[in-house]
Amino acid sequence: MERRRRKDAYSSGYSSGSGTGCTQAGASTTRPHRLCACGGCQLPQGGFTLNARPGNIHAEVITLHALRKGCRCLEIDCWDGPDLEPIVYHGYTLTSKILFRDVISTIAEHAFQQQVMAQYITTILGDRLLDAGLDLSSSAELPSPQKGKVKVAVELSNLVIYTKSVKFVSFSHSRESQRFYENTSLGEKKAHKLALKSGPEFVLHNARFISRIYPAGSRTLSSNYNPQEFWNMGSQLVALNFQSLGLPMDLNNARFRDNGGCGYVLKPHFLRSHEATFDPSALPPDLKPVQVLMKVISGSNLPISKAGKPIDPYVRVEITGVPADCRRIQSEPVKAQL
Repeated sequence: MERRRRKDAYSSGYSSGSGTGCTQAGASTTRPHRLCACGGCQLPQGGFTLNARPGNIHAEVITLHALRKGCRCLEIDCWDGPDLEPIVYHGYTLTSKILFRDVISTIAEHAFQQQVMAQYITTILGDRLLDAGLDLSSSAELPSPQKGKVKVAVELSNLVIYTKSVKFVSFSHSRESQRFYENTSLGEKKAHKLALKSGPEFVLHNARFISRIYPAGSRTLSSNYNPQEFWNMGSQLVALNFQSLGLPMDLNNARFRDNGGCGYVLKPHFLRSHEATFDPSALPPDLKPVQVLMKVISGSNLPISKAGKPIDPYVRVEITGVPADCRRIQSEPVKAQL
């Protein structure tokens, strides 16, 4: 496989190549130095895309799976349980119930009864708990991921709150009233409407504040939406159901192979600038295209049809990104040698 880029297009910054990849071992298109680096983590957290999943954890093994996949944002639905044991399940659904203690133990090992919850958090997590609040008097932006390395931030009682959730009203309201440490959560349907109607405003909003996108409540079988639309907008937390296989999780796995698989991928400058004017639905007038050449050299271990007859194999390549970049091409079939 051979890949070429026009040098001037690569340096333009509009197509960095980050977040591309193939999940098959030995066939990665992610540049090798990006697989072991953890660069840029000294920049504010708002400038990153974070590996995230929504609040429907319903099994300890799923929590462990998500953490091993590099997930850096877990939402846990906690409910009062019997015998002063808080439990975790997705509220008002048929998901199984597990102990809050087991979930926190899993997080500690691998990555509303508040007094009991706080006790578990402090005793199990120990010095991995981020317990120093943010000094708002001397800060104008959120701290970098590097400062919180090997720490767990918890939004509970007098424990640290680095970001505060607020209701999203409008982009103009956020510009006038929202503080840098406040974040908003948007359902996928509302976020989709905003992306279609006000793409540049959405990008500018995410350059200044943190936004979280979560799956619609109608996804009772834990299916996923396509995260690419909201990455295009610069949303930092695009939450997916890690237990559901398919294209959305393939895209997520490919994107977060970058930067050493640490769960933080730096957004390109045009999605971080506070003067951002990028419109994902329109090509910038001065943009020079990137040329990609892929050469198929050989193939092996090809499957046999159910009828036992030879197949005519071909290679299909799909590029995802902003709408103008989305392409699917297919090579000519190689006729079977009978």
